[in-house]
Amino acid sequence: VPGLEDESIHIPDFLYAMVLNRYGVTVVRAQETLTADAADATTARMIGVDPGTPVVVLKRVTYTTEDRIVEVRTTKGRADRFSYKTEIR
Repeated sequence: VPGLEDESIHIPDFLYAMVLNRYGVTVVRAQETLTADAADATTARMIGVDPGTPVVVLKRVTYTTEDRIVEVRTTKGRADRFSYKTEIR
């Protein structure tokens, strides 16, 4: 989405509200896949661990009412500090 290149913006509610307000597109569902991996050099540097350290990987694909993809996101985090909470409605 144009205007969201700033990596400091990672608030889904903000993103989805902006997509609705700016483009008239409603986000209705998302699929998430949670896996484990080993940190590559870039990820290790960004999250402050050694390369090869276990990380948790969350991949999300978000869809509109017409099943068009709005967002594809990959989030990686330290496995030793991982917590996942979700609410399903």
